Amino acid sequence: MRLSSPDEASTVTVTATAVLRRGARPTRLRLKPLTATAAAGTARGVHLALTRKQRGALAAAMRRGQQPVFKLTARARDAAANTVIRALRVRSVG
Repeated sequence: MRLSSPDEASTVTVTATAVLRRGARPTRLRLKPLTATAAAGTARGVHLALTRKQRGALAAAMRRGQQPVFKLTARARDAAANTVIRALRVRSVG
C-alpha cells in the first residue's frame, strides 16, 4: 500500500481485517496496526504482515476455494489533529 500526504506531514495508522468462512463460526483475521509518518509531498510504501498462524489459516481457506477479502483502513492525522480516513478492499486470489 502506498501512502502520501500532499500538503503537510502526517501520522498514518493502517489496519486490516479479513473474515474466513468455515462452517457456522467464521474466523476473523486482525493484522497488527502499523503506524508510519508521511512527509509532505512524498509517497511512502507500507507493508502489513500476517503472522505464521494467520498465513496458515489464509492458505487453508484458499485451498477450500475461498477468496478472502481484506479491508484495509488508513487513518491520517496532521499536526492540527485533522483526520482523514480511507478504506480499501483487496481480494486474495491464489
